[in-house]
Amino acid sequence: ELSWAQSMLKGAGIEAVIFDTHASLIEGSITAIEKRLMVMDDDYDTSIDILKNAEPLAESSKGVYE
Repeated sequence: ELSWAQSMLKGAGIEAVIFDTHASLIEGSITAIEKRLMVMDDDYDTSIDILKNAEPLAESSKGVYE
């Protein structure tokens, strides 16, 4: 879902970077370190709006972007 969200934001001209990818892979499947999608402060509100209104994630991820 993070790659999809990153792609949606890129399509809107917003740079988004996924943090902690390597740490998440190293620690295994216990999910102690989760990956994070980061955007610049100035793009935050717009990013939230884009992701809330995106069809594929709108139902399955309610509350995640709030």
